[in-house]
Amino acid sequence: MAIEAEKLNQPSRARRVLDTLRDPVIMIDSANFITFANLQAEYFFSSSISQISKQLLDDYIAFSSPLLALIEQVREENAPINEYRVDLSSPRLGSNRLVDIHVTPVNE
Repeated sequence: MAIEAEKLNQPSRARRVLDTLRDPVIMIDSANFITFANLQAEYFFSSSISQISKQLLDDYIAFSSPLLALIEQVREENAPINEYRVDLSSPRLGSNRLVDIHVTPVNE
């Protein structure tokens, strides 16, 4: 019984850990819908987690954003990639949004 109870608590434990990170963390599906966002992502996107989770990443990021190309590269190569000082500025996010990006495939 103790093992079953521990399994049930795993998602909430993982969420608590990710919410303590000082960096925004999001997960997207194959159609670029945001399926997970931690608390820092809520601040970064100036939107509630419940709102973020109903959106496409494309709704927040400019069409020409290098982030979208990085995501496609990770999908094609199935390998993580890091890029530094990427400009994510957009009308929705505002200006001066230089960030370091770590894109990693998560196989389910």
